Amino acid sequence: MIRLTPMPWMSRRWFSNRNWQTDTISFLAEHQWRITDQWTTFLSYRTDKNTYSDWLQSPRATVVFTPTGQDTFKIMAGQSVRQSSAEELWAQWENTRSIPKPETLRSYELLTTASCRTSGA
Repeated sequence: MIRLTPMPWMSRRWFSNRNWQTDTISFLAEHQWRITDQWTTFLSYRTDKNTYSDWLQSPRATVVFTPTGQDTFKIMAGQSVRQSSAEELWAQWENTRSIPKPETLRSYELLTTASCRTSGA
């Protein structure tokens, strides 16, 4: 059971006569496949189930190319799904008798890194 404490901006009436509980279960899996010395892939998947949500799905995939020991190129794509916190869920329920929908963030990234070696004097 999650116990909530009043925030300074919350009035005391919010915390009277309240019995609010949320339960969450989560699973995470990740797989790395080193195809060659230069190519590697990563696949990850997270799923969460909250008392007030369906299963939330958050997959991610990454491809890494390392042509030399100093250069790396990455392509990443993913989705992250987040349910509101217990305080936010309770506050919205108290005010509107509804539960907010989870928010979804989709991301795409390109990244390159290079390192320079300097010779010692």
